[in-house]
Amino acid sequence: PHRWVRGTLVDTANHVGLLPSEIESRILAWSDQGHLSYRFSGRDMLLTRHPAPEDIAARIDQWLERFETLQVQRIAEITSYVRTRRCRHGHLNAYLGGRRISSCKACDNCIAVPQDTAAGLPRHEEQLAAILECAAKAPWSWGKVSLSRILRGERDAPAKARELPGFGALSYRSRSAILDLIGELSEAGFLQPRRLDNGGTVMDITQLGRKALREPTRLEAPARAQPPRITLPPPHGQRWEEQPLFDLLSNWRLEQARRQGVPPFQILHQQVMHRIATKQPQTREALLAIKGIGPQKLESYGEEIIGIIRTYLSERSAAPQDRTHQPAEEATRAR
Repeated sequence: PHRWVRGTLVDTANHVGLLPSEIESRILAWSDQGHLSYRFSGRDMLLTRHPAPEDIAARIDQWLERFETLQVQRIAEITSYVRTRRCRHGHLNAYLGGRRISSCKACDNCIAVPQDTAAGLPRHEEQLAAILECAAKAPWSWGKVSLSRILRGERDAPAKARELPGFGALSYRSRSAILDLIGELSEAGFLQPRRLDNGGTVMDITQLGRKALREPTRLEAPARAQPPRITLPPPHGQRWEEQPLFDLLSNWRLEQARRQGVPPFQILHQQVMHRIATKQPQTREALLAIKGIGPQKLESYGEEIIGIIRTYLSERSAAPQDRTHQPAEEATRAR
């Protein structure tokens, strides 16, 4: 008689010419008939790799998009908490769905200790004014990074910028802090980003920004209480002309997700928003024709999406055309 004491279940199955899935029941039956004795001594797991489903590529894209969306949302929520000028306890309570708190009289915002003044530094408004003055008196527009280097007075700042009044004006601030201030001015409408033909972006001072230099009180309450707006780069093949509308849809989707307590991708997938930004539908029928928009999405969000598109197109048609680009030399300075 044979005695199998070594090898795996697969080896034994091959030895007797049976499938691994059949051998255990056969062994138990033969043991009951007295043909062999069976003693359990432990066994290894039998692992089988299933064939990949046909839609595996679409599933991976969906998982990656979900991961990206969640990470962007987390960054936006953290940034919103850091930048808020309202009560921080009230901000957290609103985020968690608790009661409204207008003032806790404990957090740094409620006790109203101006950090810059306490450290003997110029007030926040004065720092904003320094940035606007540098942008206003520059012979051309600078990118964010170049502008921050000029304000910090760094050695690698553009050579022609060393004669500007704002050179080194914010040398006591970190580069990231200055970039935050530039972003604050941009959100409030005092600076406006302009994309160049070579793909770079420069910051232009707006008419509102020039008025703020003449009337500094305008800088006392820029739109700092607003949550940060999320700007995602367009995917391959997407035109930059569609990016502003996509940004509006992204921030609308994020707000909807916060209200409903669900991940943003459950409101609309990014690819669907890119299609909407490209087609720019202004009717329910045109919106329904976009892949990814079904009757339920149309009923839940159709009117809001169409309203965002119509407002965007109306404001764009009313806005003045971009001024003529500076010479090609400017493109090399945009960072």
